[in-house]
Amino acid sequence: SENSENSDHVMSLDHNGKVCMLCNRPLPERIDRPYEAFRRDCGKHSSATGPSLDVMAMPAVQVAGAGKAEGFCALNFAKSCADAVANKDYLYFAKSIDFNHASMRSNVRWDGRYCLLNGFLETSVVSLQRNFTALQQHAEELCETKYSKHGVDRLSFLDMLQLSKQEDSSAPSLQEAEAMAAWNCAMGDLACDIAMCAYSFCKQADGRSTALYDTCPGWDPVKGMPAPGTPGTPGTPGTPGTP
Repeated sequence: SENSENSDHVMSLDHNGKVCMLCNRPLPERIDRPYEAFRRDCGKHSSATGPSLDVMAMPAVQVAGAGKAEGFCALNFAKSCADAVANKDYLYFAKSIDFNHASMRSNVRWDGRYCLLNGFLETSVVSLQRNFTALQQHAEELCETKYSKHGVDRLSFLDMLQLSKQEDSSAPSLQEAEAMAAWNCAMGDLACDIAMCAYSFCKQADGRSTALYDTCPGWDPVKGMPAPGTPGTPGTPGTPGTP
């Protein structure tokens, strides 16, 4: 299977033989609906060896052009985000990433901190993860306000690589986490990352660390992370087991 230990969960080749990163479909055990849309027009800036250095140095807004998630489509990077938009379900992207896979485990600490620092684990955000329209609107508002100060029009793929310093145990800083979110804005859609955060991580009681998937109370592979205040969530009045 494509998610087995001896396969690379991150890198693959698309139907045109071009390098594609983070282009998987959702894991079968996480699905409760059919996903019909799978874009076959992506990868115009990729090749058998990936995007060129010139393309990676271009401002992401130029790579993306108009349209939701078009930067991810054009680069064949997180192409699952473009498929999420096509399916009108941002959890498509979140469910396509397996942080428990051997090739992804080293990303867990950085990504969890990125999610935490950007506020993507707050209850008000987590409650949007299954609402495509509301999450898209929230992401657009953040890109136009909070993240606009980070030079969305200038950020490139190379900038993104520089920001993701996995070997630095204190990374990302707040500035780096916000700049990474701004890069997602430039690529055409921040909502995929917000959904990935809300589905995959939860904030620990200390408020400074995160937990993943089923180490979080109430996490469900289909429904994702529970949002306190919604029916069926521990701690919500009217939910079994809640005083």
